[in-house]
Formats: sequence, structure tokens, C-alpha cells
Amino acid sequence: MTDRRPISAATGICAVGAVCALALLAYQLSFPPFHTVVMVAWTLLALCTYASARAAPWPYQRVWWTALVGFPVWEYALKFMIIRDVIPYSWFWLNRLEHLGWMASLLLLLTPACRRIWLLPSPFPLLFVLGLGGLIGNLNEFFEYALRLIWHTAGGSVWYSDTLLDMMTNVPGALLAFLIGWRLNRTSAPALEAEPALLN
Repeated sequence: MTDRRPISAATGICAVGAVCALALLAYQLSFPPFHTVVMVAWTLLALCTYASARAAPWPYQRVWWTALVGFPVWEYALKFMIIRDVIPYSWFWLNRLEHLGWMASLLLLLTPACRRIWLLPSPFPLLFVLGLGGLIGNLNEFFEYALRLIWHTAGGSVWYSDTLLDMMTNVPGALLAFLIGWRLNRTSAPALEAEPALLN
């Protein structure tokens, strides 16, 4: 079943605000201010993409809401284990999982807004997702390093290798988002083809 009665715009915005507010509060109470920035950015992205998600077919809405709620939980759990050193010497692998989940979730949040790319012939949807993921991942690393300079936490060469590994981990995260989007297209292609040529 692909058609569901949409919730009102006001109710949806309130739900998005509640999820993001809880995430921001949890981060603010648990971690240093530097780490709260990711949830601020997540909140802004959620608010910017909500209209597209609400106008999309139901399968896209479901994925959007799953990403909206799931990513803060995933990120909080990993960040908590890293900062509190719950599993000794696990920082390296947990940080990779952070980036994998972050890239996949971010692209899934953008999927409703970019849903008509699935009407393009192969391999353009794959190239688009990988290219967008690479662009966002690179910009994120620049932004993260700038914040570290502002907060005087930029370290030595260890951060360079970590940056390269983060960028490499973004690729499987983008591939995961592509596979989910491809699966969505198989169930929602008729609804997408019936939409106007311009994005909602």
C-alpha cells in the first residue's frame, strides 16, 4: 500500500521539532558543545526537506521519518561509547560507523527532494548519489576542521589520516543510501512518473 492520508503540515512540523529538540537536548546534556553542532545541522536539514518529504509518495515519507528518528539515536549511542570509552580502544571503528550511518542517513533525508533522479537511465542515479555524497562529505571535513581551529582542538597529522578514512567511509554510506533509494523506486515508480516534471 503506497497511499496514506498525510498528516497536517502543522502536526508534521511539530513532530519534526519534537524529535530534533530531544536530540539537541540529549547532546547538550551529554557531550561538549563541539559535538552538538551535528544535531543543529541535522535539525536545519530536516526542516528544509520536510515539505518535499510530505509531498512524496508514502514509501519515501517512511524512509525520511526513519532516517530523521534513527540517525540521532545511532549517532548518540556511538558518540557516547566513544567519549565515555565504553569499549576500550574502539574509537577507530566506532568513528567509521559514525560516518557510515551519517552519510546514509543524510542522503536518505534528501531522497524525497531528489526522488525524480530515479527516472533517469542507469548509471546516472548511482553517479548522482555518489557525487552528492562525495561533495557533502568533503564539505563536512572542511567545516569540521574549521570548527576544530576555532575551538583550538585541531591536532597534528593524526587528523589527516582520520579525514581520509572518513571520506573513504562516506562511499559505502552513499552506496547504502543508493540501494535503499533503488528499492524505493521499484515500489514507487508509477507514482513518480505521474508527478509533474518539476520537483515538488
